[in-house]
Amino acid sequence: MTDDLDPTLQALFDEAPVPEASPAFQSRVMAALNQQSRRRKLTWFALDLLAVIVIWLASEPLQEFAMAMIPWMMSSLLELGDSLWAQLLAPVNNLASVLALTVLLGRSVYRRLIRS
Repeated sequence: MTDDLDPTLQALFDEAPVPEASPAFQSRVMAALNQQSRRRKLTWFALDLLAVIVIWLASEPLQEFAMAMIPWMMSSLLELGDSLWAQLLAPVNNLASVLALTVLLGRSVYRRLIRS
């Protein structure tokens, strides 16, 4: 780009009136912005506090649920016996890995749909 300005555009911008905001208007706008900022911070604080309380109350049932799901998630999908293949495929030969891969695939598809 060059620093040369089109004379027609320059003349058009020079003719446009420059709006001047009064100090009262500026102070009202700034007061509204400050009030909006305080309100947003208070809302986020209240939501964070609510989330902490809910997580604290739900932690024991969620932990019990997770402990009950661990043996079920580690069940093998394919019975390979005690061979070397069974040991090599153990990290991916269970229900937990299938669920994790499904979540990652769904996330990838969702991101591609959002971007396009």
